[in-house]
Amino acid sequence: MMYVYKQTEHSPDHDLFTVGYYDPSGKFQPESDHNKSEDAAERVIILNGGWDLQAQVRILKVIEQQQKDLIKLREVVTDLTRTIMELNKRIKKSEH
Repeated sequence: MMYVYKQTEHSPDHDLFTVGYYDPSGKFQPESDHNKSEDAAERVIILNGGWDLQAQVRILKVIEQQQKDLIKLREVVTDLTRTIMELNKRIKKSEH
């Protein structure tokens, strides 16, 4: 088992990073919460035995970037969903 962290909350004034692991079924099992990604990364390194610190830091940076990319993607999907809903409303109005 390998511990990871992920951003579980994001707002303009607050971020929350949760440390945990994925069980065999793929469900995330939380271990602790942190306000800074650096603190979460440090906790992950400790939980994973602290081996090869440089490799751990590189992996965690990749994971952090992927989480940022997912947040951006979620925003794009939300915008597209709103656009589709608006277009559907316009279509329904034009049919009447």
